[in-house]
Amino acid sequence: MHNLVLLARGAEEEVGALADKLAADPDGMAKGYVPTSPKVLHATPLVAPNGKAELTFDAPNEPGAYPYICTFPGHWMIMWGKLVVTKDVEDYLQKNPESAQPAGVAAAHGAHQHASTK
Repeated sequence: MHNLVLLARGAEEEVGALADKLAADPDGMAKGYVPTSPKVLHATPLVAPNGKAELTFDAPNEPGAYPYICTFPGHWMIMWGKLVVTKDVEDYLQKNPESAQPAGVAAAHGAHQHASTK
């Protein structure tokens, strides 16, 4: 089981720890292991292996790197990435060339990165 939970900047450890605590909560699974927190911006439901979920949202207005994690207990430390919100993608990629690596390379390291213009 997996999900994708988009977080406020810098909130991955706090929300990840809250998600891990949901493992002991009898309602944790029903909550999709998504903690109740203002630092959770958006989330998919839990998805079974080979399943799919779609998450549509407006990117945050403030530029920056917004982490996303899987909040299934224990997953957040290895299943994570970041959504980069920037006003100029080309400028961002020039200043952060590691972000332009092929998706397969990022996936091999357990992280994914996406850029969004705002």
